[in-house]
Order: sequence, then C-alpha cells, then structure tokens
Amino acid sequence: MSRYFLETMTDAYLEAAEFTDGEEASEDEVFSTQFKADAYEACLNFENACATLEIDLRQYSAEQVGHDLWLTRNGHGAGFWDRPEVYGQYADVFTGMARAQGYHDSEFV
Repeated sequence: MSRYFLETMTDAYLEAAEFTDGEEASEDEVFSTQFKADAYEACLNFENACATLEIDLRQYSAEQVGHDLWLTRNGHGAGFWDRPEVYGQYADVFTGMARAQGYHDSEFV
C-alpha cells in the first residue's frame, strides 16, 4: 500500500475523531502526540489485516476508509456496516476488523 494512502486514511480517521469527540476539547486543545500515533497504528493495523486477507484497499477512498474505521470501532451510528453499497462483500469483514481494535477515546492536550 502506498504511504500516501495510509497518511490520507490516518488524516481522515483523525478528522472523524475530531468531528465526533471534538466538543470534549476546548478551542485551544489539540490531539495528543500519542493519540496521533495510535491513529496511525490503527490505520496501519487495518491495512495490514486487509493485506493478509488479500483485500486491495486502494479500490476504496482512503478518506472514507479512515472515517469509517473511527466510526465503526467506536460504535458511532455509521461505519463500514452501514455502507454495503461502498464496501460490498467486505462491509461485515471490515466491521469485524474495526471492532476487534476496540473502543478508543480521543486524547487532547
């Protein structure tokens, strides 16, 4: 997978986290360095799991995958499971892989 895809996916993951949990932070707070590293690791783990299953993530939008990874793993009202028209036969597989990573709180400084 390209580094660009992974970085774009991670940026989208963080964008979704900010959208869903940003109200917890004051205007001058930003994500912690550790949270950003955890986001990158979550996206990398997801990408590696797909590669192991021989699923080519490049057929999807990196932005959509990043958003849906955050939304699904944290039980928000949308995500992989909610987009079978996008992910087809992999919607349930991606949902299971995201949920296997467990819930993760946003961390601000």
